[in-house]
Amino acid sequence: MNENHSINFVCSLNREYLFFIVKNNNNIFSIRNLKGKIIGIQHKNSYAFTVLKILCESYDLGEPQILGDFSANTTLEDKIYVIEADINTNFNLFYNNHIEALFYFSGLNNPYILSLSSKTNIKFIEFNQTEDDILGTVLKNKDIDIEKYKTKNKNIYINSYYTRNILICNSTLTTDAIYYTV
Repeated sequence: MNENHSINFVCSLNREYLFFIVKNNNNIFSIRNLKGKIIGIQHKNSYAFTVLKILCESYDLGEPQILGDFSANTTLEDKIYVIEADINTNFNLFYNNHIEALFYFSGLNNPYILSLSSKTNIKFIEFNQTEDDILGTVLKNKDIDIEKYKTKNKNIYINSYYTRNILICNSTLTTDAIYYTV
């Protein structure tokens, strides 16, 4: 039996946008400025980490290194480092200045980003559609409204990329089970 016959596409859900968040007072202005820095991501198998690796490769920055045991005494070389943790841990590490950036796919009304922007000075790093053209092969490009966030960005719109979440189910699920899930 062909494995593809056992799945059903159910529906398209929401868009998730790529957020590259830094503190307003640091010297990170693009992906190129990440060497020797620590970035928070949700998981090494996340789509955000895959996109980060694609960008690092396209800028010849080397593959990001995952930090296992991190402490304030960790010596950083000229590489890009990643801490993989749940969103709460990463946002707290960022807030407490233990990591320099956050690289996340999220909906536009993420409560963690809203809370963070109300407690500390952050800015969203825009993606340059011309320079980051490699992303256009796997993601859609869109200007997003960031006015609801209290950021230090000069504009209320930033250029970002998004992906669309979809729901795919095993074809043995009943229509009622799928209906009540959605």
